[in-house]
Amino acid sequence: MSVSRSLAARVAALAVIALAGAGAAYAASSQPSGTSGTYAPAVGFNHAVGATHAVGYFTPVAGDCALTLVVAEVLDDESAVAPTPTRLEVTLPAGRNAAVKASDGNVLTFTCAADGKSLAVDRGIAGAI
Repeated sequence: MSVSRSLAARVAALAVIALAGAGAAYAASSQPSGTSGTYAPAVGFNHAVGATHAVGYFTPVAGDCALTLVVAEVLDDESAVAPTPTRLEVTLPAGRNAAVKASDGNVLTFTCAADGKSLAVDRGIAGAI
């Protein structure tokens, strides 16, 4: 990997972490593909879905889950340009869920607990949404 690509990769990685962790405690809760996790408020998570990474956290707001999520493709050694991360902010009503579909067709489903005090993240299969 050239020096410029290495620097670009580091800058992109720092941007993803900075965006996802702004105002929240970032815990290295890395989950490999095919696993799930349940998270407390302001605890960061990192889920890999194929060639896509999702990094985020949630905070409780009026009994709902305010989710902040940064999604980016994994940096490819062949690419001269680092992928641009996308930041999503959504409030999930208590007991409801939302799904994000990755470029490979797999999905991550985010479910706000009925009391709004935890967030479950589950990896789905291609075609689930």
